[in-house]
This record gives sequence, C-alpha cells and structure tokens, in this order.
Amino acid sequence: MDSQEVSSKIWNRTLGEASAGEREGDKALRALLLFHNEAMSAGVLHALGYFSPEQLTAAQDGYRFYGFCAIADLIASPLDEDEDMDASDEREGEFDNAYQAVIPVDDTIAKAFEAHCLSHPEMYAPL
Repeated sequence: MDSQEVSSKIWNRTLGEASAGEREGDKALRALLLFHNEAMSAGVLHALGYFSPEQLTAAQDGYRFYGFCAIADLIASPLDEDEDMDASDEREGEFDNAYQAVIPVDDTIAKAFEAHCLSHPEMYAPL
C-alpha cells in the first residue's frame, strides 16, 4: 500500500467511531475534523458554542498537533457572554475570517495530515 493510500484510509477511519487502539495522531485528527466540519457548516462561533469544554480542548490540541496554532488560539479566545446580537454577528465574521485565513480550503488540513502521517506513521494506529 502506498503512502497516499495509507493516509486516505487513516483519514477515513477517523471519520467513523473512535476505537480503543487509537494513537495520538488519530485522536488529534478526529478532534480537529469534528470542529472543522461544524465550523465550516455553521460558523466558528456556532462551533464554539456547540461543543463541550472537553471537546474544545481536544480540538485545540488537534489543531496544535498539526501546526495550526492560530486556530487553537482562536478556539481559546474568550467570548463576552453579554454581547448583543449585532456585536455577535460582527464577531462571527471576524472569527470566520480568521479561521479561513489559516485554513482557506479543506485541502490545507489534508496536506498537513498527509505530511505528518508520512513522517510519523507510528503516531497512527495500524490499518
């Protein structure tokens, strides 16, 4: 199996249910993709309110794992719970723009994952 086929299988595996044999890379990718999918569907602010604190911490760890530290910091940035709806709409645009400045397309994540998987295959559960 070539390296692209291996990374594709690992990627697809992380889209399913978690397993007991997961390694650090599997967990990081799963948490990152979970947050990314929600952020792309409904916006970053929605994703911040949608996930539990534990899931947000896992997402931060996942983004850092793959070198997207600016996104991890964005997830960690505090929100004022007393913001009115207009200010919240402005913040939503700011958060989405900041996210898309780092990750403009899904392929940005895929390339970072593939490079990491190729250089550190031991961090992923065997196929």
